Amino acid sequence: PDGFQSWSIDDDPPRERVVLRGNTFINYTDPNQPFRGSLQGIGCFDGPYIDWIVENNVVITDHWHGISLYGAKNSRIVNNTAVDLNSVRPGPPWIGFFDHKDGTPSSNCILRNNLAQTFQIGAGVMADHNYKIPDYAAYEDIFVDHVNFNLHLKTGAAPINAGSAELAPAMDIEGRS
Repeated sequence: PDGFQSWSIDDDPPRERVVLRGNTFINYTDPNQPFRGSLQGIGCFDGPYIDWIVENNVVITDHWHGISLYGAKNSRIVNNTAVDLNSVRPGPPWIGFFDHKDGTPSSNCILRNNLAQTFQIGAGVMADHNYKIPDYAAYEDIFVDHVNFNLHLKTGAAPINAGSAELAPAMDIEGRS
């Protein structure tokens, strides 16, 4: 039940220099799909994750894990969107950095230019220019047609021009500058 998952066990070597860019993860497109589950979007558990870049991804799910990095170092999560499929639990999905399971905090990490209802910002994380969506009802004011998975921003939506160009990717998820 994961869009993308990484983990390490028994002191595996760290996962280093991974770029996860330009993906769209959708939990389900048919609410009547039999046996459907709750998809974790991007879950990177038990790190360490060193020099990771997670950018220009869209996660549409019915779970709390939109984008989660546990035990990250020198990593960044930039220009991502994580939204809920509906207004009921589980969810809404968060974007954030978390402590390693041994309690070591993430360090020297950046969380910037993301859209979500919830952000997890631990020690060792610089967070700026993220847009916190107030609630599920606000999707109507922000996205062109979230019900049909069109998460382009509506003309005049509050997140437009609210980001920072610093460390932002040169291209968006559709390859446009």
